[in-house]
Amino acid sequence: MGQVNELAKQFDDVIDLSLGDPDLITHSIIIDNAMNDVHRGHIKYTDFRGAPELRHEIIKLYKSELL
Repeated sequence: MGQVNELAKQFDDVIDLSLGDPDLITHSIIIDNAMNDVHRGHIKYTDFRGAPELRHEIIKLYKSELL
């Protein structure tokens, strides 16, 4: 893990998804929206492939950037 971590630090566009504490505070908009979802009952695990709505939006984003 140490070698990978040192290599990743050499690049500005690498996102570290390893375990650990985040080095930033979650924005209040994200917290508020997450809490609203919880209050609406969205508390179950998603499909293992991710939420269909999110997958659809990611597809739209990639298509718009590639065209």
